[in-house]
Amino acid sequence: MGSSGLDFSGLELDVEGCFFTVLAWIVVAFLGAFLLFWIGAFLWGTILVTGGILYWIIFRAFRLIFRNSIRCKGDLQRSAGIALLYTFLYNCWIYGIILGTHFLMADG
Repeated sequence: MGSSGLDFSGLELDVEGCFFTVLAWIVVAFLGAFLLFWIGAFLWGTILVTGGILYWIIFRAFRLIFRNSIRCKGDLQRSAGIALLYTFLYNCWIYGIILGTHFLMADG
């Protein structure tokens, strides 16, 4: 019994067996590299999309806040109205994408 718990006593190691074992390891290595490449590409795509969403929400929202600050100074009702409007506009499209993806994935 080997140290890994597998029984190798009935295994015959001849030239053909070694060749096919090496060939199988090469195929597995290429499949693993291919899988890792696609997982990495997916993760980088996810990071870029998340970064784009955060850029859009945070930096663009701050730009609108500072642009409207002169008109809203001292007017709490107008400030709250503009804040709610931009909160709705900046967040609804994200929830729309998530909801649409959910329904597309549920149909498939």
